[in-house]
Amino acid sequence: MKKSSEAKFLGALLVVALALVGVAVYPVLSKVKQPVQKPYTVPKLTREDLIPKGSRMRGKKDAPLVLVEFGDYQCKTCSLATKQAEKLVEQHKDRLSLVFHHIQINASHINAPIMAQAATAAESQGKFWEMHDLLFNNQDLFTSPDYHEAVGAAMKLAGDLKLDMAKFKADFESKTNHKPIEIDSRAATQCSVQVTPQFFIIRGTGAPTRFPSLDSFRDFAKDPANFR
Repeated sequence: MKKSSEAKFLGALLVVALALVGVAVYPVLSKVKQPVQKPYTVPKLTREDLIPKGSRMRGKKDAPLVLVEFGDYQCKTCSLATKQAEKLVEQHKDRLSLVFHHIQINASHINAPIMAQAATAAESQGKFWEMHDLLFNNQDLFTSPDYHEAVGAAMKLAGDLKLDMAKFKADFESKTNHKPIEIDSRAATQCSVQVTPQFFIIRGTGAPTRFPSLDSFRDFAKDPANFR
């Protein structure tokens, strides 16, 4: 019986020791940089899947390269990624254009649909991209769970753009205003988008290239040769 008790005691000590080693080692392992996943082509997707009729494009309409971004207006990382994408379009303006599709990626982003409605309503006055930029730059205005506060924030931004407020309000509330958002949502489903930001690049009529992570896109963007 004594030997059995000692064995159990030693076994318990071993379990505790292994647990402590695990606790000590985990922070070290968690800091090890994981390899960046490489971009890959998606033969089953077409240009029409990624750029359906009604898509908004920034830059040259006939640019040989098109960067397609799926983002959530309430996503902080999307705000940073979108700014980087827009800088790339400016740097390679003769070669690259940008298409943006909004998708509410997280149910907790309860104001994301309101923000998308604001961008779409501004589009009818030729100010989609201006509202798009303001929404990402003013995400802090849309943190309240109160619907009316979020709508008020959208109205404020419309005022900052000096839009026709009566028209903006009517367009914002119109059911027709939801159609472009539905187009974005269908495109996201067609392209199996499950995270934001999500980037694709299209070269002419070739198969689109998908970037499995933001880091993979950033690595690609560092090399100007990728935009030739």
